[in-house]
Amino acid sequence: MTRQDFYPGFAKAKSYYEKEYPPGSKKPWPYDKPVAQRAHEEWLKLVVDPSTEEYYKSTTGELPQYTVTQIVRVKRGDGTEYLYSIGQVKGYNMYGDPVITDVREPEVHEQAVFLHETLKDERDGHNKRFTTGIAEKVRIYELEYTPENVDKLLEKRSPLGCMLTVKKETNGQVEECLRDHWFRDKPFEYIFDREWQTPEEKELALKHHEAVTGQDRNQARKR
Repeated sequence: MTRQDFYPGFAKAKSYYEKEYPPGSKKPWPYDKPVAQRAHEEWLKLVVDPSTEEYYKSTTGELPQYTVTQIVRVKRGDGTEYLYSIGQVKGYNMYGDPVITDVREPEVHEQAVFLHETLKDERDGHNKRFTTGIAEKVRIYELEYTPENVDKLLEKRSPLGCMLTVKKETNGQVEECLRDHWFRDKPFEYIFDREWQTPEEKELALKHHEAVTGQDRNQARKR
């Protein structure tokens, strides 16, 4: 049995570096592990049996399980929509005791876009294409928004509840969705623009938000 990878984005992010070589080096461009990856690796040390490379089980035979506490439906500038989640994985140590770790956005990974330059290789005198730096790092969303994919994430929801959020990637504005079936089936704008509210309800909600946060109405929905 192959153990489940709860954070596949880390391996994908690293894979971009493995094909890039700095001038004069036989080693790939160094990959700097993010803090979240280092924390996850520490969790793995506690919950994986080194002799089998498989997860330890609970005293009742349960394997680690991912539970979702938030699902985000994000709309990009080009109009495409994707899903990602935030939650926790409960694993077990060698004694069967629970060990919990946070997992954020396992459906997203970071792609490094590298700069290149043709330079003379001092080892053989030939011109070769080398990697000279990183131009940018791009978020790659892997889970397309579809009603079926929403259902798959909702099946993993935490017993303590799961927040549903829509987000515009272009400006970071977010809006909470109050109903599962709206989040699953309604257009993005129906949720984001609160189309279920009457004009009077929208105005009342905006005034309440301004009073509570001290923000004016031009900032009221920015978080």
